[in-house]
Amino acid sequence: MSNQVCIHGKMFSLYDNALSQPASRNAFFYLAEKVFGLHLQKWYDTGLDTEKYVPLLLTDNDLPVSNVSFSILEFDFRGEKKLFAQIGTVMSHPDYRNIGLNSFLMHTALEKTKNLDGTFLFSNAECVGYYKKFGFVPGSEFHTRNIPVSHLKPAFRLADINSPSDLEALRHAYSAGNPYSLLKMKNNFGLVLFHLRSGQFSFYLGNNDETAVITRTNDSLLRLSAVYGKYCGNLKDICSALPDTSPTAFSTDFTPIDQSLPLCPSSDNNSVLMLLKGYLYPMRSSKCAFPLLSVT
Repeated sequence: MSNQVCIHGKMFSLYDNALSQPASRNAFFYLAEKVFGLHLQKWYDTGLDTEKYVPLLLTDNDLPVSNVSFSILEFDFRGEKKLFAQIGTVMSHPDYRNIGLNSFLMHTALEKTKNLDGTFLFSNAECVGYYKKFGFVPGSEFHTRNIPVSHLKPAFRLADINSPSDLEALRHAYSAGNPYSLLKMKNNFGLVLFHLRSGQFSFYLGNNDETAVITRTNDSLLRLSAVYGKYCGNLKDICSALPDTSPTAFSTDFTPIDQSLPLCPSSDNNSVLMLLKGYLYPMRSSKCAFPLLSVT
């Protein structure tokens, strides 16, 4: 169902969750493809949790014109449950820009998520000023970088996302969490699958398939995105025991619990963490980061 809203004297239809109905869902997919070239139908088909990912969509006579989505993400930080909202998929039809539609939806999303433990988003450098108008401020994230690896006898095998048995092993490992991460995403296996199906990640199984390792490779640097399941040694040994022998160093896409590993602040201007003021975030009290696989 939609509600009629008036924005600067013009009436629009507002869908509180565009994924809940076929027509509004297809309208959302259309706008995402037109603006960003995203094919979100595949994400939806892989089992996207529509209760945790909520697109707020405006239409003008059935034409999708503006959207702001928010995701409800559960984390474990030092044994304490935290619920954060992540804002994303902020977009407008080219013919409907600069008339306040995204601002209206931003305020709507922030009102709906105000009782959570905080709200964050990732912005490119050019849009930082825009999000500051809504009360967001830049935050710092910390990861390990360029930790040398040796090459040990492989203790993991490359798994297949299309294999039902491998997928079930991954699901089982994910349910046990990432014992190496300071800030752990919980109960969102569908988001992990979304990233894996993007083609940018590989995953491995080891320790009698009780441990799953997710990576991405950039030249000679191995980026360790997650380790789920049973603890099986330190991160350097895990990376050294993967079957790919080309990387000479690794970095993490999450902040390790092991504080003996050197931590460096993120320097990616194309992905600036923005935190809504008025809340206590883990990265305010500790050097940490939202895991990459939690980013929508």
